[in-house]
Amino acid sequence: MNALSRVPVLVAALLAMGAAAPPPAVSPGDAVSHDDIAPRVRALLSDANGVWSQQFISLGTQYPAPDMTFFRQTIRKACGSDSALTGTFYCPDERKIYFDQSISVSDDAAIAYLVGHEVGHHVQSLLGTTALVAQARSRSSPAVSARTWMVAELQADCYAGIWLGSALKRGVIHPGRPLSAVLHAVAALSQAANTHLPPGAQAPDPVLTYGTAPQRLAWLQRGIDGGSINQCDTFGAEASGKL
Repeated sequence: MNALSRVPVLVAALLAMGAAAPPPAVSPGDAVSHDDIAPRVRALLSDANGVWSQQFISLGTQYPAPDMTFFRQTIRKACGSDSALTGTFYCPDERKIYFDQSISVSDDAAIAYLVGHEVGHHVQSLLGTTALVAQARSRSSPAVSARTWMVAELQADCYAGIWLGSALKRGVIHPGRPLSAVLHAVAALSQAANTHLPPGAQAPDPVLTYGTAPQRLAWLQRGIDGGSINQCDTFGAEASGKL
């Protein structure tokens, strides 16, 4: 049974509850300036799309690549919202990633994680998981809805790991520090951004909801080590108490 046919099975317990050319590598620890972020993000996205195209070929289907829009600090009229949105996030209805290029990033690996995580949400949307999660959350209590969101975020981390593992092996990304430090830095960035949101703005995809640091690292590493969609069943793990 391939991953496409397994998606409804993976989420059943949750519902019951309620290749492109490699981009130029950046040296370990190199900071990436604001002016350099957009071309680097485009290059990383292109590489991720190449890896995911191969993954979907193995599933017997095609991978439509997501679009990407860059903005600074806030953007309106995105994801069907009239509110000002901030942060880096994915809109399933538009199949588009919105990337805030005004963020302060510490190194190339942090940028790669942000790209990989949002591409992970795109993969969830293509596989039908996003719609099932939305259905489950709409009929759940606030606590269960938040838990469901977290489980989906951990799966996006695992999907990010699938691409990151490939990119690391090919030398596309050179992390200057352990992945745990990269995740900590991204979470700290999100926390600071959510503490100082522009007036009237909201962050659709805050990293603070992704689960505990050990959970996030474990699922990111699982994607890196496993290299396939079948390794990223966070919903099954949640249902069996092994998240």
